[in-house]
Amino acid sequence: MLAVLLFSVLLSLPELNEQIAVKKILINKSLHYVEKNDVDALLEQALEQNFFFLELKDVAQIINHIPWVESAQVKKIWPDTILVNIQEQSPVARWGETKLISATGEVFEPGDLTAFEYLPHLVGSEAQRAKITDFYYQANKILSSSGLNIAAVKIESSYEWSLLLDNGLLVILSSMHGLEKVKQFSEVYGKHISPKLDSIARVDLRYDSGFVVAWKENNNGLGSKSLALR
Repeated sequence: MLAVLLFSVLLSLPELNEQIAVKKILINKSLHYVEKNDVDALLEQALEQNFFFLELKDVAQIINHIPWVESAQVKKIWPDTILVNIQEQSPVARWGETKLISATGEVFEPGDLTAFEYLPHLVGSEAQRAKITDFYYQANKILSSSGLNIAAVKIESSYEWSLLLDNGLLVILSSMHGLEKVKQFSEVYGKHISPKLDSIARVDLRYDSGFVVAWKENNNGLGSKSLALR
């Protein structure tokens, strides 16, 4: 009788295994950047595995390889479903030519950045990335009080930092007293800069007692002469 019972169990194993295989993958979050088809393609092999033996951490690790995924939580739902909850990256700035920076400071490379040209563009060495990002946030906060926003930050060296404002004005400064100079510039912008904005090429803040305005070419014969404001 035991032999017959064992034989019956062995015969039923293929059918039992089929019943407990993963058959469905559900993504319970609306996605803006992650393509559901990309997730399904990555998890195709999971559909062939046993529901009980499937390692959820392995599934989450696979999904986390998608650039737009910040984090992924995976659950099993009896009898044949796995539920995937994806938290997407939230881009706040472009980094270099091919990457984005998320709200949490993570750098990721999603591919085509055409749709994100409106984001501020930060350029510098990887070693300075945290410093540049922090400077952007603080400087932009200062300038916003004057109705200005930073479109780009580029750091060539400690002596040459470039800020491109959203109104097209280029501002040059150095690492020494960087934010202090930005604050001074913001305070005099409305009186000294804004009325002549169409005629100004750039403003250089790398001076101890004031800053220099460089006029655009062919501006009433001034050429590239500079005006010091104190």
